[in-house]
This record gives sequence, structure tokens and C-alpha cells, in this order.
Amino acid sequence: MRYQSQVLRLQTDSDYSKRLPIELCGDLLRRLRPLMTDSLRMAVEGSSVAAGRTPGWLALASDIRFVDYARDGDETLIYLDLPALGAAAPELYDQAELWPTRPAAEYTAVDVFSEVVGEVDRDNQDSPWYDRHLLHKLSSVHRLFSDHLRSVALPCGSNGAARVHLLTGDTTAIADRLADSTPPPQEVRVAGQLDMIRRSTRSFGLQLDDG
Repeated sequence: MRYQSQVLRLQTDSDYSKRLPIELCGDLLRRLRPLMTDSLRMAVEGSSVAAGRTPGWLALASDIRFVDYARDGDETLIYLDLPALGAAAPELYDQAELWPTRPAAEYTAVDVFSEVVGEVDRDNQDSPWYDRHLLHKLSSVHRLFSDHLRSVALPCGSNGAARVHLLTGDTTAIADRLADSTPPPQEVRVAGQLDMIRRSTRSFGLQLDDG
């Protein structure tokens, strides 16, 4: 599978620049990977958690490899290799959609998670990019941030050429508040004509009376 490179930029103080304590570096990477995986599942399946085995496409898209690290002033750069969604899940992107619901095929797990962080920072209570489970998991990373580590810059689209979203302690606080205000799932009845069943994402489509 073809992998592409992306860079996470950590805003650190001079004592931590390219000299991260092993417990901080390990905790950061350990927490970011499941956040990216759950963000992928949310973006494609509409829920960040599901019962049963992990779909093959999700396992491939979450195959994130640490490659290198470097220094830029006081900032620490972490280099990752990971596949784009279109390469990891061709069966999802071979079928065209009348109304686009999936992330762009060139997006990676980093890009998708960056979108989640951007939506949380905007305090978008109606965002389709996250649910309560993902918000709770995002809020739990608050302990990573201190005077030593102030933010993690996440590229979004073309390796950040278009946008960069900052994951900070403020992001985790907003996520915690949004999680508390998000209503729990509930059963609803929606009537319509069955229009599509998609095995790969365990989803279906209904055409409602209003089109």
C-alpha cells in the first residue's frame, strides 16, 4: 500500500524541543492513534464506536507509522507515514455518491482528526464530525498540555497546505462541555423508501417524502 508523509508540529518550550520526555512522547502517540481511528469511523460510518470486529478498511486507514522527528526553533516536529482513505478503502470510493458524505479520498487519519479538532474549536454543536463518545475521548487528553507542551498543530488537506488546526488544552475543555450538552442516542421512527444498502459501511439510505 502506498503511504504518504505528514508532520505534526508540537509547540514546546526550549527544554522540550526535540527532547521530549519518553513518557510524554509515548502518551501523546498512544492517545492520538485511537482518536484518529475513532474519527475515521465517525466520518465514514456516522458513529465513532461500533460492536464487532474492526472493518478491514478502518484497520488499514489507521496504520500510522512513526518515521522521524526534528526540531524547528523551539518546536518539535513528528513525521508520520500513513495511507490515504482512497488507498485504504477503495471499495468505499469506487461507488459514486449523489450527495457526498465521506471525507475526500486523499484525506488521511490525520486530516480527518484535524477536521474534528477544528469543529470542536468552533464550538459547533451540530457538527457531524463527532459524537459523545469521541468528545469524551478527546477531552481526556487534557493532561498532556502544560507550559512544556502548549499545542499540537494538525495538518488538514494537502499536508496542511490548506489549513492547520491546533489541538490545545482549550480544545479538550470545549470537547468536555460539548459532550455534557450532547443528548444521548434515542430511538426515532423515520419513514421513507429504501434507496441503498451498503455492506462496506454497514449503512443504508432512505429517500424521504420530500426528496
